[in-house]
Amino acid sequence: MSQDHLREVTCGLQQDGKLTKRWFNCQSADLFAWHDDKELVRFEFCYDKHRNEHALTWQRNTGFTHARVDDGEGPASRKSSPILIVDRNIDSDYIYIQFKELSDKVDFEIRLFIMRKLLGIVVDY
Repeated sequence: MSQDHLREVTCGLQQDGKLTKRWFNCQSADLFAWHDDKELVRFEFCYDKHRNEHALTWQRNTGFTHARVDDGEGPASRKSSPILIVDRNIDSDYIYIQFKELSDKVDFEIRLFIMRKLLGIVVDY
């Protein structure tokens, strides 16, 4: 089991209109979770941060999207802003295992909700 665990960044709690955003971070991944007063409405799990970063996003109204993170680094000396590029190659088993191993310190309700969603990944483009 990995020694790397997602832990909440407490200064990352933000109000965005009626949604509250929470940020969980570790060396190899980030988890962003947005919720209203009742439930989780969106999450983004960014994994393999230092190798080949990808982001899996789920939204209540639209479902899943999967993207590769282009960090903006290039051969030129100028750095561009990171952007998400659609990536249809998704290894749902790998993502589930990564999340499960990294998320044991994440609030139980959030962790359980996300793990259930990850078991039924269907990406629509």
